[in-house]
Amino acid sequence: MRILIAPDGFKESMSPAQAASAIARGVARACPTAEIDLCPIADGSEGTVESIIRATGGATCTASVRGPLPEMQVQATWGVLPDRTTAIIELPAAAGLALIPRESRNPLRTTTFGVGELARTAIDRGCRTIIIGLGGSSTCDGGCGLAQALGVHFTLDDGRILDELSEETMTGAHLQSIRAIDTSSVVHLSIRGVQFVAANDVTNPLFGPQGAAFIFGPQKGASPEDVRRLDRGLRHLASLLPDADPDAPGMGAAGGCTFGITALLGGTLRSGIELVLDTVDFEKRLKNADLVLTGEGRLDEQSLGGKAVSGVAAAAARGDAPVIALVGDATPEARQWPGTDERIKLDAIYAISDLGYSIEDSMRHAPTYLAQIAEIALRAWSRD
Repeated sequence: MRILIAPDGFKESMSPAQAASAIARGVARACPTAEIDLCPIADGSEGTVESIIRATGGATCTASVRGPLPEMQVQATWGVLPDRTTAIIELPAAAGLALIPRESRNPLRTTTFGVGELARTAIDRGCRTIIIGLGGSSTCDGGCGLAQALGVHFTLDDGRILDELSEETMTGAHLQSIRAIDTSSVVHLSIRGVQFVAANDVTNPLFGPQGAAFIFGPQKGASPEDVRRLDRGLRHLASLLPDADPDAPGMGAAGGCTFGITALLGGTLRSGIELVLDTVDFEKRLKNADLVLTGEGRLDEQSLGGKAVSGVAAAAARGDAPVIALVGDATPEARQWPGTDERIKLDAIYAISDLGYSIEDSMRHAPTYLAQIAEIALRAWSRD
């Protein structure tokens, strides 16, 4: 039996590679003779660099850059593909929510400047295609911090100009104060052949009730008044860039960072899960599989919007291999999907939460419990 193991990470518990290894341990206990193909994946957020570099044989690099809070400095990992001209960066490495203690989280103060520094580092090393995986951000700066680090100049109402050499970085609090934006530096990058790709699977617009501030701001530490202020700031930013469409699906990803990458840097948007699956040659690996095991932390309606499980299931639906989802938890609605929902082709769902452990214990011992439900799933599937 040939089994393709392709999970995403389980937030705050396991990286994609750790999840894949845990599933493999469970499979080995249930079927010692199984041929296992480990293929950890990600949808553009945490684990994207690790998944792509592991699958392609690329190289990982580290750089010291500003963290999400202006006074922070972090060691961030990024990757170079074997062609040596394509860089893969994930926003959480320099601007992730997990980098900030819960009591210090506030998207009015956080910046994506460090993400731009990572991109600049990659460009200086000869990379010309800069793929930026979005998700898990602590920010709502519309991507202005990132653009600032790459040479875009922002003139504020008080006359100050914030550029790549400024000690002060663009944050969500600055958005309403922008008077003018100078993107001439981007022209020079374009002449050098540099292109930016935003990889994410969020479909929210930049602003409004379903936008970056209202939907994602509260989980980043924003109060109701903060949310309204951030939304006004994002609206103001869009008014200064009339050639860009703030209502296009995905513009609200990572605090509007997608909008900044496309509107300020001339970048393009691509589905994160599709990009990763293409890069790891998933279709070819799928042809050799008798069974696919995938997974993510929580299976719910958001999983249908291009997350790892739905991306794997969609790819597998073009072949004959059945797909089993191994997850931390699943909503009652999601548990009805196997065999009944045309939106996602799953054959079965197994959840760690069904083992009866507390949330804290489940997260603390997630690899052990994931291996356990993988063993249970494979034994049940083999009997059928």
